[in-house]
Amino acid sequence: MKRAVARSSQAQRDFDEILDYFLAPSERAARKFALGVTRICKLLAAHPHLGRSRDELRPGLRSVVIGDCILFYRVTERTIKIVRSVTALAISARLSNSLPFPVGVPPGRQTA
Repeated sequence: MKRAVARSSQAQRDFDEILDYFLAPSERAARKFALGVTRICKLLAAHPHLGRSRDELRPGLRSVVIGDCILFYRVTERTIKIVRSVTALAISARLSNSLPFPVGVPPGRQTA
């Protein structure tokens, strides 16, 4: 059974921010990203378990990668609900803020 694909309001805001990020340097890159999301959504509608299970983050959460972006989604009986769209850059920035040393600097080699 083919499911409908929907975005949460947060996922829509994420998508809009990512498009804006790609639009700044290149309209072509933004179109490529949007087309990639459309293609993945069509695939997920037909094959909802295509993405990786992310139960370690939240039970029932799944993810699929599109270039430098990760779409997080949930599968229900009738829909695929995209809950977040996150770029690798955003993940890297968030991780670097939680590490006890700057990214790219091995422990023991920090400078004061």
